[in-house]
Amino acid sequence: MLGNPNRERLDLDDAPPVDAFVDVLTDVPQAPDWLVGKTGSAGVLALAAWESLAPLLVQARQLRQGDEIALGRYCRYVAEWVVMTDEIDEMGMVVIDEGPKGGQTTKANPLLSARRGVEAAAAALERELGLNPRARIEVQKRLMQHVKDLPQLAGKTQPRQGGAIGFLENDDE
Repeated sequence: MLGNPNRERLDLDDAPPVDAFVDVLTDVPQAPDWLVGKTGSAGVLALAAWESLAPLLVQARQLRQGDEIALGRYCRYVAEWVVMTDEIDEMGMVVIDEGPKGGQTTKANPLLSARRGVEAAAAALERELGLNPRARIEVQKRLMQHVKDLPQLAGKTQPRQGGAIGFLENDDE
């Protein structure tokens, strides 16, 4: 059960830090080898995304051990999305296709579909890594699941004086 249903006064001064329960990284990790040294615009953009996001996530205490691969994939997806968007901007939303009998037809740029796939994968990782406001709330909820027993673990609970509605009870009688 979350919260403090008995409304006990909690003395958490000596409680272990929350990070002790969830393996939060305190140093910015190196980018994965498969993300470093790639040529081409997507490779350069992916590494730039890592160098921008990893320090922010560590500072926000959102990056945990094992998240490096997911963050690397997210950075690669963002880079691919940017490259595809640039190509769509150059080619247009509709492309002309040569038909089998020499005629021309117009169709949606196939990069639109590919970009949607990359965007969906990136959005899923955004949720997992807490990279948007709603996802940050969900990450914090998951974090609280790890520390719901913090007062008991710390051994620092104190009963509230005067019962559940102590401020209404008169202790002088």
